[in-house]
Amino acid sequence: MANVRKDKDPLEDPRYTSEYPLGTHPSWTEIMEILDSNPSVIVGPLRNINFWKDSPSTTDSLVIVPLAKWSSQYIFAMNQTFLADQVNYPLLETWEDILRFWSIAGIQSLVHTPAFQPHKSYWKGLPPGPQQATFAQRYKTFFPPLSVKFSTTSYWNYFLEYGYMKDYHDILRTKTEEEILNLTDSLKAAFDCLQCLPSRSPNSTSQAWIYDDEKGGPCFIVNAKGYKLLAIGARKPQRRDVKPRAVAAHTHIQSLLVADKLNIPVTEVSEYLKGERREARKANKRSARQKNYRKPPPCPRGHTSQNSMENTRDDISKTDWDQLTKGTEDDELEEDGIGIESEDEVENEAQDKEDMEEEEVHETEDEDMVNGAEFFSYQESDSDGDCSY
Repeated sequence: MANVRKDKDPLEDPRYTSEYPLGTHPSWTEIMEILDSNPSVIVGPLRNINFWKDSPSTTDSLVIVPLAKWSSQYIFAMNQTFLADQVNYPLLETWEDILRFWSIAGIQSLVHTPAFQPHKSYWKGLPPGPQQATFAQRYKTFFPPLSVKFSTTSYWNYFLEYGYMKDYHDILRTKTEEEILNLTDSLKAAFDCLQCLPSRSPNSTSQAWIYDDEKGGPCFIVNAKGYKLLAIGARKPQRRDVKPRAVAAHTHIQSLLVADKLNIPVTEVSEYLKGERREARKANKRSARQKNYRKPPPCPRGHTSQNSMENTRDDISKTDWDQLTKGTEDDELEEDGIGIESEDEVENEAQDKEDMEEEEVHETEDEDMVNGAEFFSYQESDSDGDCSY
């Protein structure tokens, strides 16, 4: 499935201003980080917001009493180690006292190392996953109905027998259904105006406090309606701070030790060691084909694969071809030798023939000379005889 590109909000402004300290569209990660380090930056100053419209009605005034008692007594369930004042618990009476008590500044002055968590609700652009209940919906966690049942060993039974829960349930028993609905609406409106609440499960029987693993203090959830932003923006790339290692590089340690032992400059040792490592890397460098090479499994005894037979044929044919080629070359060399010998013999025979012809010519000439001399002598003798006649 193709990723759907999220259109940029035309109202988005990344500039940090007093109205929007993290810009108009900070990411969820930025909100978590600023709430953990300095929550007052993104949360506006405490304002005296009334949960009633024009003037407090009888029901609104009635709600303030159990709210004040709940705020004072709920701290009783916290380990006194985290309280700034372990002796004098706060006493609240008015609606303004309740607002200041559940504000970021009020909690920081009351509790050691509190952990403030974001409220995943109300805003557009929240990260995937289920949203958390609004502050108005959380009233049931702290003011459970009459039907609530706690285990016999739960400390909530003390609140139900002696504390604010007993007073709240007594009010519910004396009211009609319509009056109970009006009382519930007033409680929802009052909780929606609070800046912080204890971070706990919505279940009424859950633990009163959750402690942060890193800070070690109790966790508080900060109302999303008080954030200084227009919407939740996209996640921004994080810049990681490159921190130096505590241990020096191995090459540096080795260079210093060798230089100290041999009493030579460190730079020379460092260059020499770098050169050795460079040559070692070149020697160990292999191609992907060599790295992926696998030796073929051996064939079972008595079994000859097709590939091995083909390889055997190729070897035999190659051997025969080499022998045939070698024999042909030998024959050619012999023929060349015979041809050379025959040519020499022909030349010798021709030379001998010429010599014999020359000898015959000389012999003929000698014979002619002899015969001529005899002829002349014979004529002379004839002439002598004729003269005698």
